[in-house]
Amino acid sequence: MLRSVEAARLSPDGRLAVSASKFGYNLMVWRVADGALLWENKQEAEIECVVFSPDGKRFATGDENFLVKIWDTQSGKEIRRLEHDSSLDGITWSHDGKLIAAGSEKGDVWLWDAGTYALSGKINVGSTVNSLDFSKDDAALVVGGNIQTPDPQTKQTRYDGFVKLIDIPKKQVIREYKGPTGSVKSVRLSSDGKWIASGGFDNTARVFETATGKLIKAFEEPLKIEAVAFTADGQYLLVGGHQRKISFYRLKDKQLAYELPTPVPNTWTFHPMAGCC
Repeated sequence: MLRSVEAARLSPDGRLAVSASKFGYNLMVWRVADGALLWENKQEAEIECVVFSPDGKRFATGDENFLVKIWDTQSGKEIRRLEHDSSLDGITWSHDGKLIAAGSEKGDVWLWDAGTYALSGKINVGSTVNSLDFSKDDAALVVGGNIQTPDPQTKQTRYDGFVKLIDIPKKQVIREYKGPTGSVKSVRLSSDGKWIASGGFDNTARVFETATGKLIKAFEEPLKIEAVAFTADGQYLLVGGHQRKISFYRLKDKQLAYELPTPVPNTWTFHPMAGCC
């Protein structure tokens, strides 16, 4: 039984899909053309995030057992386990196929060599990293998450969102994007690298100019946002979350173009050939 799906991705050629169940911990690979289940593997812990390698031959998962696992797409064989010191909430693979970046609940970005599986670097950026996205040239990585601050008087924890840009060669944060007041759940770079989009639990999606950090537009939604994405042609920003609809914002004039009813999305991605509207 499929039940709730926590993470899913399309392969780069669009022929396969991988999904991870929130309950039962089932990892499944499907053939897109007819929906056939090609293989299934029951896991020991919930998988929070998944990403394909650029050639589609492998994919990586991050889970609540502090592990990134590398899988052979066709056979379902587990190739390697990469140990971390906390749960993984976000994961991405560089466009050139050389790096895997994983974001942890301790606020660390872990960079792994995708050929040798050796640790290439680790950068702390906050308290939790929820989402990561490489620039087209793989020279930079945008990350989003939260910084948790306990209040000694109320005994409650404040969650302040962040969006940061990491220089990959230098392995350091080079820019911060101001504005988010709630935990940032999703960040994406536009295909031309000019814009960064973020969305989170302050019910607002923001578009920033990558090079300067300038806020281009803030799109307010009625409820918490779980996912943002640019269309491949860069003409639209899609925003979805607890409001159970996808909002299509046209970036040319910064206006709402269309709304599509949908279950609550945690993440999404576009096939490279996909456009919109």
